[in-house]
Amino acid sequence: MGGVALFCLLRVEIERASGSFFLRIRGYGVRACHMKIGLAPRRLYATAAVLVLPLAALSAGACGDSTSVSSSNSSSSELRAGFPEVAEKDLAIAFSLNSSAPVRAKDTIPGGALFPESWYSAAKAAFRGTGVDGALETESLYDDWQIVSMRIAPCSALGSSPLANTDHLCWPELRIVWQPVVHDIVVHERRADSFADDRAFHALYDVPAELALNAADAARARSLFDRVKAFDATWRGGAFAPLAPAEVTEFDALRDRVVAELLQRVRGLRAPALPAVTFRGLGVRPESDDGTEAQSAFRTRVLGLLSGIARPNALKALTAFSAPEGREPATLDSWVFLSFKGNSGSLVQEDIRLISRVDGRSLVNVGKSVHATTGADDEAFRASTSPEVKDSIILAGSDIARLTPVIRDRRQRLVPNTGCASCHQLNDLRFDFHNFGYLEDRDLTIAPRVATDVQLDLAWLARP
Repeated sequence: MGGVALFCLLRVEIERASGSFFLRIRGYGVRACHMKIGLAPRRLYATAAVLVLPLAALSAGACGDSTSVSSSNSSSSELRAGFPEVAEKDLAIAFSLNSSAPVRAKDTIPGGALFPESWYSAAKAAFRGTGVDGALETESLYDDWQIVSMRIAPCSALGSSPLANTDHLCWPELRIVWQPVVHDIVVHERRADSFADDRAFHALYDVPAELALNAADAARARSLFDRVKAFDATWRGGAFAPLAPAEVTEFDALRDRVVAELLQRVRGLRAPALPAVTFRGLGVRPESDDGTEAQSAFRTRVLGLLSGIARPNALKALTAFSAPEGREPATLDSWVFLSFKGNSGSLVQEDIRLISRVDGRSLVNVGKSVHATTGADDEAFRASTSPEVKDSIILAGSDIARLTPVIRDRRQRLVPNTGCASCHQLNDLRFDFHNFGYLEDRDLTIAPRVATDVQLDLAWLARP
């Protein structure tokens, strides 16, 4: 480099992970760098410092992206005819934790509040009697909840197994992640400008056919859709063929018209002045991390998109997870998961089951709540002798490396084919259970499952 010294601005954090402590060094500047150095065990919570070090001091093996965030830049620029070009940040929309214009639970669209207070109350009631008990009432009030991320899934499988012709028998879906965010708070003698509590709601919506289809075509699409769902409910292995080949072709065409309209509206979220390259790679949307005016305009555009899809009575399903009260996830080492279905704008709690990817049977019924710890899903799974359980559920820390390639890939396991906690235990920081959100005041977490899903979505959009 002709004798020119290169420097990197670094942030140093002490983290506790799985009983050990690590010094994480994150770099900002000419290239992204990080190192993790083991520390002697002692009671440390966190500390931070800013250093300026020569890049030469960082080994080549220590330079790369933050372990929390995938930074793939392989956006698909050649999508099939009829689909507008989209990139990673169009399909995985993350909001800045420090946004001055967040989309809040109480914000209204046609049909009522985006996240009605009755849903919050139902979740509070369901958590009582679990290890979480009254933590929501104490730490996370209704007014604290806001959208931290959204996923646009153009082809969400209608069946409950990867064998269910998932590239064709699928439908576009909107997924919204809600978290409680508090500001200017001191937690364990450490001040945070913005702090996301260790809990979340995940709300799922089927994109309405009427978004792009006339009444007759929408009715036809729903009829075919319902037949696939009904077949899946009784499927017990063998060929997954709820529709005749000509009907699959017809369904493909109807769905793709809805997908094209959805993607056009998603493209409309972009700030016009930003170049297309801005939306490549996974990370926080630039509009939500810009000045106040840009953030407010982005919020308005997001509410416009949600008004056509995320009305309360359109909710399909909602899952919730939470750590107990105390704001010490590594020490408490406990999380509870709940599952609800939407019913005309209300929540109905459901049992949590593991579904066989081979024949659609229920392998394990955990009950109304899943209790997990770092490196271990619910104890109820241990009683099963099914090989499928052992190959789909994380029962010990040693299972994580073995099962990560399987669980992160929907071509091998759909969500019903693994456990709630197993799907949320793939991050390098083991007590960070967030797949696409925030743990406290840390950087955005993007789990391996989310990163893989987005790349598969882009590949599906570009298929012949």
